[in-house]
Amino acid sequence: MCCGPVAQHGWSVRLITERSRVQISPGPSILGGVRSCFSLNLWLPISEKAFKSVILSYELLLEADEEKNALNIDTSKGVTVDGLLKVYGEIKALDRVSFRVEENEIFGLLGPNGAGKTTLIEILCGLKNFDDGKITVFGYDLVKEAYLVRSLIGFCSQETLLYDLLSVYENLAFSASLYSLSRKKFKERVKFFSKHLRLGEFMHRKAEELSGGMKRRANLAMSIIHDPPLIILDEPTVGFDPNVKREFWDLIRSLKDDGKTVIIATHDMYEADELCDRVAIMDKGRIVALDKPSVLKRKIGGEAKLIVNVKKGTEDALKLLKSYKHFREENEIEIFVKNPWVEMPKISSILTSHKVLIEKIEVAEPTLEDVFVKLTGRRLEENFK
Repeated sequence: MCCGPVAQHGWSVRLITERSRVQISPGPSILGGVRSCFSLNLWLPISEKAFKSVILSYELLLEADEEKNALNIDTSKGVTVDGLLKVYGEIKALDRVSFRVEENEIFGLLGPNGAGKTTLIEILCGLKNFDDGKITVFGYDLVKEAYLVRSLIGFCSQETLLYDLLSVYENLAFSASLYSLSRKKFKERVKFFSKHLRLGEFMHRKAEELSGGMKRRANLAMSIIHDPPLIILDEPTVGFDPNVKREFWDLIRSLKDDGKTVIIATHDMYEADELCDRVAIMDKGRIVALDKPSVLKRKIGGEAKLIVNVKKGTEDALKLLKSYKHFREENEIEIFVKNPWVEMPKISSILTSHKVLIEKIEVAEPTLEDVFVKLTGRRLEENFK
């Protein structure tokens, strides 16, 4: 199910596929403002064909005057987390976490399993309580105005939440019903997804017939059907091959280009480096560093290095390079210098003039992995073995 409020008028509908039933729940206006935790559920047996009819009919009823009721959200206020504390027994899942996400920024939460990323995201989405601290989303308090804040967020989890027996279009129509989108707005969003997520030719194809990558696209579309200003993505490309991963990165960039603020939780240092304007590195419930990836790498990651692979004459190469700070591993020599691009031709000339046969010489810049090692004393990958 998508994160967000149920319809503010009328009824919401949910398919129970394994039992071929439909759940029809009254919205807050029908229950006099009572929220969904106290709502009445009616269970009706229904066929797949009949359910599709319910979804499409329900879409036609969503003619709310959105322009009249639209909120004037000041997104320049960004997202602020101040002193966030979440405790499980004696374990601090989040230990006084504080940060600010600016408007129209792609903000990364980078860390291993157990760092607190998922807990933080669930709290931001209003799915989990916290013990202390304060969170505001575009100026609205997450606790005091939770119902409103949820409507400003589109959350896309790792799991695909599509109904397999429905087409992409029908899944989107169902998701739109949860946010009381008018028919006009729904059509605008379908057109947007057809262009920017390249879902056009798959709109009338059943979800079960889609590839893994296309399911992820459709899942993202369902999560942001209501055009939220804040989009939160949990491990958006986990399990993707490199080509599909880069395509999805382009989709995320297009959300930023569309004016959205994006928060990404990931353990992929390359993804964080490639996508994020700023990155918060998390470890054991704390933010241990926060800045632009380039700044983190320059200030914390250490010196750049030259890597020389010697095909013949390794011992001679070590003697010739004794004035440089270096490290040897078999036939590979790592040389630590402040300006590797200037030193590369000098070192190459020294070695070749003394008959040392070089197989390869390259520059290796510091990575976010180096930053994490410097801050925690271990590698990110160690937490996934």
